[in-house]
Amino acid sequence: MVCTVATPACRPVPGAKAGDVGERWASGNQSLFVHQLQREQPQVDRIDVASGRRTAWKTVRPLNPAVCGAYALMVSPDGTVAYGYRADASQLYTIKGLK
Repeated sequence: MVCTVATPACRPVPGAKAGDVGERWASGNQSLFVHQLQREQPQVDRIDVASGRRTAWKTVRPLNPAVCGAYALMVSPDGTVAYGYRADASQLYTIKGLK
């Protein structure tokens, strides 16, 4: 939602989709960085709040292939991205000769 202080009114962000998480305003406060929570490799989009134009901005790809998903994504006004991730470790054992 975009709310104004001068006239107490709120309206939906044009161009936003259901499930979008608003991360922060881009520098200049004319556009908003958003992403979807359920993504393995989150796609960060930039929405121009005046026009509703949505553009793909950056896909977060963890460097470690064992990562199960990025979470706690944060974007700074200059576009630097920080995130946490989870990695599951498992082992497979093969047993031979059982009867």
